[in-house]
Amino acid sequence: MNLVNQDNTFKKLISDNRKAVDEYNERVLSTLLLIGWILILLPLAAVPFSNTKSELVPAYLLTFLAFFALYILFKFPKAKKYAIVGLYTSFSILLLLSIHLSIIHSPHMRATFMLVGLVLTPLSFIDRLPTGF
Repeated sequence: MNLVNQDNTFKKLISDNRKAVDEYNERVLSTLLLIGWILILLPLAAVPFSNTKSELVPAYLLTFLAFFALYILFKFPKAKKYAIVGLYTSFSILLLLSIHLSIIHSPHMRATFMLVGLVLTPLSFIDRLPTGF
């Protein structure tokens, strides 16, 4: 019974503070995409020094371009109100990259560092939407 009351209280807080939640999610999206750029550029910078990284250049470039396109897209005012969609899209891109790294590129090795990102990324945004969304 207590969990139901907490859930109702949380939903009421979200609906009462909808503008603040949207602004928070917009800031988180912008920050996560910039961090994504940096993290994708690091393995690209290692390509000249590693034979195995050269095979991954297309995957890293596609990920970088997807994060860049999302960043540009969500700078437009009309798209900003859908920041939660951008957050889930960026999370999905990260998931696809981790699947590619773990299963296709190196099936004998685990992309453990990606698992940390997959666990921590959804914790950084508020994703409860009112029923009217």
